[in-house]
Amino acid sequence: MRLIGMLDSPFVRRVAISMQAMGLRYEHENLSVFSTYSAFAAINPVVKAPTLVTDSGVVLMESSLILDYLERLVTPEKRLSPPEVEAFARSQRIVGLALAACEKAVQIVYERNLRPSEKQHAPWTDRVTQQLRGGTAAHRGLDIRIGAATRRHHVGRCLAFYTRDDSRRGAGGRLPTARAACRASGGAAGISRGAVQVVAITGGGAP
Repeated sequence: MRLIGMLDSPFVRRVAISMQAMGLRYEHENLSVFSTYSAFAAINPVVKAPTLVTDSGVVLMESSLILDYLERLVTPEKRLSPPEVEAFARSQRIVGLALAACEKAVQIVYERNLRPSEKQHAPWTDRVTQQLRGGTAAHRGLDIRIGAATRRHHVGRCLAFYTRDDSRRGAGGRLPTARAACRASGGAAGISRGAVQVVAITGGGAP
C-alpha cells in the first residue's frame, strides 16, 4: 500500500502510526498538497491528504475512512477500536475531540500563513481559537475521568498533546519521535498493539 501526504499533517501521521501499530506495511510518498500539487493530483484528483492507495489500486482518502478499511485487513487482536459498544463510544468521543482540535489548528495555520494579512478576519480566527481551546479542555477533562488503563484504547491523547504545544520541536525544527512524544504525554511507551498513538513523528519516517 502507498500512503500519500506530508508527515506535518496530523491526519497523515494518524494513519502512518496506526498502520505501524497494526503491523501493516506501506510505502510513504512525501507529497505536498501545495508544493507538489500536480504530482499529488496525478494520484488523487481531489488532492487531499492523507490518501491511501490499496494493493488493488483503490484510492482512499479521509483518515477515519482509511482506518475503517485498514481494520478490516487485520485480525481482531490487532484492531485499534474497542469491540465493546460502550468502550467504542467513549473512544469515538475522545477521537472526535482530538480530530476537531487538529482541524481547528489547521484552520488557524491556513488563515495566518496562506491568507494575505489585509484579508484575514480576526473574529473568525478568534472563534476557531476558542473552538480549539474548548476541544483540548474537554479532552483533558475526559482524560482525567477515563483513567490510565482505558487510555491505551483510543487515539486522542497524544494527538491533543501535540496540538497544544509546538515548542517540543527539537534541533532543526524536527518533530519528536512517536515513542518520545507518547512518553512525554503520559501515554503508552512506544507503539503497541491495541493503542493508536496519534503523535508527531519525524519527517524522515517512524522510529
